[in-house]
Amino acid sequence: MNWQYKRSLPFEVRRAEGEKIRAKYPDKIPVIVEKAPKSRVAELDKKKYLVPSDLTGNTFPIDPYKLFHE
Repeated sequence: MNWQYKRSLPFEVRRAEGEKIRAKYPDKIPVIVEKAPKSRVAELDKKKYLVPSDLTGNTFPIDPYKLFHE
């Protein structure tokens, strides 16, 4: 799949941005959330989120919309 955020910024810029965020918020993980091109899911208010680092794959919700809008 072609993701807009990935296409819009070179890898080194994305990496530097991630490192800067991790330095500022060491207990959070920066996550980019984009809707799949053919998805019927509503657009999210924003694409960049900080997720707690103790969140495991099993506890990550199936519907990220609930996580970010509760």
